[in-house]
Amino acid sequence: MKLCFAKHICVGIRLFSKIPEVMKVLNVAEKNDAAKNIVRQLVGQFVPARNGLSTYNKNYDFQLDLFGRKCSMVMTSVSGHLLGLDFGGSYKRWEGCDPLLLFRAPVGKYCSDDYLPIKRNLQKEVRGCQALIIWTDCDREGENIGFEVAQVCREAVPTIDIYRAKFSEITQPSVWRAVRNLERPDEKLSQAVDVRMELDLRIGAAFTRFLTLRYQKLFPGTLTNSLVSYGSCQFPTLGFVVERYKAHEDFQAEPFWKLRLFDEKDGNRTEFHWKRGKVFSFRAADIFYNICVESNRAKVTAVTQKPTSKWRPVALDTIQMEKLGSWKLKINAKEMMKIAEKLYTGGFISYPRTETNIFPKEINLNNLIESIAGDERWQDFARNILNSGGAHPRNGKKSDNAHPPIHPLKIGTGLSGQEARVYEFIARHFLACCSRDARGMETVVDVELGEELFSANGLIITDRGYLEVYPYDRWSDKELRAYERGEEFVPSSLDIHEGSTTAPPLLSEADLIALMEAHGIGTDATHADHIETIKARNYVKLTSGDSRFLPGDLGLGLVEGYDAMGFHLSKPHLRSGLESDLTAICDGRKNPDEVLSDQIGKYEEVFRLGMADVAKLDEALERRLRERQARGNGGASVDGSGWGGGGGGGGGGGPRPDDDRPSFSRPTNSIFGKCPKCDSHMMLKAKKQGGWMAACMGFPDCKVVSWFPSEITDVSVSSKCRQCDLNQATFRVPRGVFAAASEESVTFCLRCGGSELERFQLRPLPKKEASSGSIASVFQSRTTSSAVPDSRSVGVLNSGVDRLRHYMPTVSFMSGISSATFPIPRGNNQSNMSRIPNTYSHHRDVTQGNNRSDVGDEVKCKCGNPANLLTVKKEGPNTGRKFYACAKSNGTDCNFFSWEDAVSAPRDRPTGSTISFPAPQLNGSNSSFGVNSGGSFSNPGSWDGPSNDVQEYMCDCNVVARKFTVNKEGPNKGREFYVCSKNQGDAGRCSFFLWADSNPSSVAPTIPRNTGSFERPIRSRGTSRGRARGRGTGAGRGAPGGRKCGICGNTGHNRKNCPNRFDGTGNEDW
Repeated sequence: MKLCFAKHICVGIRLFSKIPEVMKVLNVAEKNDAAKNIVRQLVGQFVPARNGLSTYNKNYDFQLDLFGRKCSMVMTSVSGHLLGLDFGGSYKRWEGCDPLLLFRAPVGKYCSDDYLPIKRNLQKEVRGCQALIIWTDCDREGENIGFEVAQVCREAVPTIDIYRAKFSEITQPSVWRAVRNLERPDEKLSQAVDVRMELDLRIGAAFTRFLTLRYQKLFPGTLTNSLVSYGSCQFPTLGFVVERYKAHEDFQAEPFWKLRLFDEKDGNRTEFHWKRGKVFSFRAADIFYNICVESNRAKVTAVTQKPTSKWRPVALDTIQMEKLGSWKLKINAKEMMKIAEKLYTGGFISYPRTETNIFPKEINLNNLIESIAGDERWQDFARNILNSGGAHPRNGKKSDNAHPPIHPLKIGTGLSGQEARVYEFIARHFLACCSRDARGMETVVDVELGEELFSANGLIITDRGYLEVYPYDRWSDKELRAYERGEEFVPSSLDIHEGSTTAPPLLSEADLIALMEAHGIGTDATHADHIETIKARNYVKLTSGDSRFLPGDLGLGLVEGYDAMGFHLSKPHLRSGLESDLTAICDGRKNPDEVLSDQIGKYEEVFRLGMADVAKLDEALERRLRERQARGNGGASVDGSGWGGGGGGGGGGGPRPDDDRPSFSRPTNSIFGKCPKCDSHMMLKAKKQGGWMAACMGFPDCKVVSWFPSEITDVSVSSKCRQCDLNQATFRVPRGVFAAASEESVTFCLRCGGSELERFQLRPLPKKEASSGSIASVFQSRTTSSAVPDSRSVGVLNSGVDRLRHYMPTVSFMSGISSATFPIPRGNNQSNMSRIPNTYSHHRDVTQGNNRSDVGDEVKCKCGNPANLLTVKKEGPNTGRKFYACAKSNGTDCNFFSWEDAVSAPRDRPTGSTISFPAPQLNGSNSSFGVNSGGSFSNPGSWDGPSNDVQEYMCDCNVVARKFTVNKEGPNKGREFYVCSKNQGDAGRCSFFLWADSNPSSVAPTIPRNTGSFERPIRSRGTSRGRARGRGTGAGRGAPGGRKCGICGNTGHNRKNCPNRFDGTGNEDW
């Protein structure tokens, strides 16, 4: 809904009465140059830049009357897309999973390190603002970028009101028209981009990982360092090149013959063309020739004169600009678009990404002509248009109802090189379009010779029209001498001309763009990118001289291989169908989730069948690359299973050269089902030390894992459970293990297994967590899951159709009309540990006791509920020892833990009271740690007495660590830390050390794994040993602001000693 300026005034006065007199508004453009020029047009003069947190994105401060009040405006910018889409956890690694799983793996949006300064700058500038105006380009991509900006700004100011400025050119009338008619962002356009981005990621990553890892190992001599990628647009583009190349190569030239008659008089030589054209038999041509020779005299049967025209060019759209740039200027499409965008941000031309070739009536073309009439190159021609009734453009038939055709806005002063050439072309094209057609008089002379008919054409140009300003077209005179009907003459010569048919030429870039447009492959904004991709992958190359596309051996092999499979992935029908669906999403005719689900299903099925028939692709590449396959190369999946990891579109940066995965063979079906916590896949994985486990592919963001007994070395995934949606596990139990009288096979569900779970001492997998509540959106976005990958992430990890949505609170058109529930985003200052979902292990070797202690006092967990009293059953130093744990099911528990013998429970305490933890009793003499007998600490640290926080941490000795406070003067004075509770100097005392402010509260209390762990112990092997014990300063690693861990980002330890260090399969890597 558009709003007029008057409506802003009256509504604004009523609604902003409680807001400070000066309203602060943040404006965000897509590029810095655009931001600078928009401000200049709004203010009417140059505004100096203010440096922000991003080096290349400046801030501009100015005042403007808006919303019926004075506004303090800040204009800044992004640099294209602020957020990227990628997989999380193990899916992101090249060797992380079977590529087939990527079609259903969770994906999320995140802000990469390169764009973090831009994000921080936006969040800094938006604080204190009441409104946000998006000034990104007015197309699908621009709308999606606008939603990313809004999402990031809403993290800092959840109540910010968001508007959209729509403009097609950076001129004063256009930007003022945009600011006076602010709209709401269009979610449908953004959703179409989300669908396209997710499909490109999933399809590209799955195929690319499969192809790259397989063929780097099958053809090491040719492809060892090559990325063999696939894209749903790039492959049809390659298909066009291969199809034309094969037509060119398979063409069989055929000879033909034709008669030519010439008449020469007074120095003018006229050629008459045989109306039969050509014949494919010399004998026939010779017969006709002899007939003509016998006649000897030609007779003029008709002389026709008629006016003719050469039409001026149609208004310029993006695709035509790319094609003409390649044809006329010899500038490729990628470079042409880059130059045009630079001219646009400089205010020289209108928006260069448009599908419209019809000038709307509201554009004053005469004013545009006047604005460039001062250029001496076309000054007289422009004045002639204005003096002859004004502009009369030749319009086409296409309109995107968003942007007008490309046209100049001002004289190209200061331009040079290719920029000057492109500007001149656009200006001349615009003037030619607005002028008149070229006109002439065509003469056609028909003659008869021995009953055979011939004709000749002549042209006299009477008005050059647009050709005066448009040198890119040719139309020249062709004079004929005067002929009269009935006139006879003797031909000066008659001959038989021999020729042959020619093969269709290889595709030029302009030809290729035309085919992509005709078949709906990509958009005007992406054609150049797809062409550059197939060139960069060495699928095609350009011929020298005429620069036409020639497919390479790899490109030919891939297309032929997929065609042999019966999957015409190089044909355009799959992608063209998607482009139609994306248009339908923008128009509101189709649901984005349905389109995404349908497209994923199609490509997933093609991928699945392709892996089973991959031998045909192998043979095609072997034939084209002329290299024999390296059979038996491990990890290449020569058997066609497709497993081999690897990656292309989904992150990881490329495949690793060496396959260092464990030697355990992966079963064909290794998926148990979806993770109950993050909706990733629960996979059967090999432990590094031997044995198996069921682990979430979302690691390290999600640490759901079930450790299988090390005695079980043969595990497989079986049929689906009848009671839940999980696939069952099958254990091959050796004789004498777990009470097996003989070797037996046991199949059970990891969630519903009951007695089998108890037999193998496994904790059942929990049921899927319910959604924590819907998140309202100003644009009716759908809800998302809550797992956040890291501090840079502003998206979420989710799966399949329930992918990331931009979430924003529901607000009225103007601030203050209504309120809504807002999701409070996590700040960047949060510890990495607080963002990682709690781990809950399913290998719990305990027996359950009562919910109350034997003294009748109630022990409460962190949830505030009564804790369960359990007993360690597994053999080890803690066998038979009792402990308290949260009573909730795994996955929803709070990870509370406490040994029963560490709990103080006096008999006289009232029933149901909460038990606190007693002060630890320290024995022994002083040590280098400053321990005094009686349980106190001398300088540098002291024990701080009983804690109200029912939180314990296990040291490396598998006993409860003790907390102390640094008393010694220095940067760590008053800082709390945990150390081993054994006396200093004891032979068994370990070197455990942990700063309490390294966010230990976010890490669940732990028990050692050999007693059945809920979560791996928080350990720091000697992290700050020398510093804390020797000098007590904790300088460097322990001090706030010191060196951070390379894995979790916290201080107090390094990568080697990080408590979150895993090998990627869920195993510790200490």
